[in-house]
Order: sequence, then C-alpha cells, then structure tokens
Amino acid sequence: EIGYGLCVQFVSGDQHVICGTKDGRLVLVSVASGDILQELDVHESGAVLSISTRADGSGFCSGGSDKCVRFFDFELSDTNLLSMKHVRNLSMDEEILCVKFSNNPSKDPRKELIAVSTLDSTVKIYFNDSLNFFLSMYGHKLPVMSMDISSDDTLLVTASSDKNVKIWGLDFGDCHKSMFAHTDAIMS
Repeated sequence: EIGYGLCVQFVSGDQHVICGTKDGRLVLVSVASGDILQELDVHESGAVLSISTRADGSGFCSGGSDKCVRFFDFELSDTNLLSMKHVRNLSMDEEILCVKFSNNPSKDPRKELIAVSTLDSTVKIYFNDSLNFFLSMYGHKLPVMSMDISSDDTLLVTASSDKNVKIWGLDFGDCHKSMFAHTDAIMS
C-alpha cells in the first residue's frame, strides 16, 4: 500500500520500481516481493508527476507540482540492498509536468541532457552535469504532458493538452513537424 500513485518507472535491472505519489513521496518497491524498500518524502508541498531514469542506470530525477526537479543517485549497501539518495535540485518558476533524461549515446557526461516541461506550455532543456540552461521549446498552446528523446539525442517529441504532437531538433530547438493528433488532450 503506497497511497495514490501518479507515476512509475522501472529501475535498471528490472528488479525494482520507483513510484511517485500524490502526496509527494517517492517509493522504491521490490518487483519480486512487492515490499517497500524505501520511502522518501521529497516533494513535500506537491505531487510527484513524473520520473525519469538516467540512461546509465545510476540515478533518476523526479518532477512535481512543487516546482522543483529533484535528482537522486542509486546506492547499493554491503548486503546488496538498493536505496535512493537525494543529491540536488533544480528550481523552476512553474509546476513540472514531465521530466526526461536524454539517452547520452556518447557516454560523455557533458552531453547528457534533461528535458523539463512546465505548466507554462514550454519545454526547457538543461545540461545534467551543471544544470546550466541549454534550450527552450515554445509553440504549444497548452502544457506538454508527455515527451521522449530519440536514441541518438537529436530529436525531442512532445505531446500536449493542445491536441498536438511536435517533433523538435535538440541542436537549435526548432520545431521540425507539428501534427494535430487527437480530438482531445494527449496525456501520454
């Protein structure tokens, strides 16, 4: 029993999942037993709306209605028990609806990106190592609810409440294609 779950993400190795809850908790659960291994009350003033794991499996980030992206590392104890350790934050001006790590095919930590969609209908891209701002994507009329980054880190696809899907270049932030996709909001 974890309460009202809003998002979930497998941990590398598929032995654990992280659940984000409406009351701001992150819960680490064993897939095999269903046991709760750890709970962190990190988004105290709001819900956890999105979770994304790093391509190398070493950690993850979460975004929520408290206007903060929180970053975590995974740690293994001497007895091989997995745990989550909160390491840093990225404060935003708006509620965070979706976060997504790039795939970082070059394995260069300076090229790993984090995409953040906020309630103001923009997507902002940051460098993960420094959290320095890189790009903004403007063009959706309503908030971006879901997004993904291509395996070669050249494209970002966004799905919005404005019923559109857009494909963006991650080199300059330009919109390559916009598609009216549904007759109602696109949630995922």
